[in-house]
Amino acid sequence: MNLDFLNLILSDFNEEDFRAKLKIYKEILNKFNRIHNL
Repeated sequence: MNLDFLNLILSDFNEEDFRAKLKIYKEILNKFNRIHNL
């Protein structure tokens, strides 16, 4: 997990923006997991 990315989200906390970033982060994480599960 990229803690720098999470810190970036949390340091600029805005609920609407946070939800959008979290969605993007989950998509990145899903792609990352798919690559490593091959």
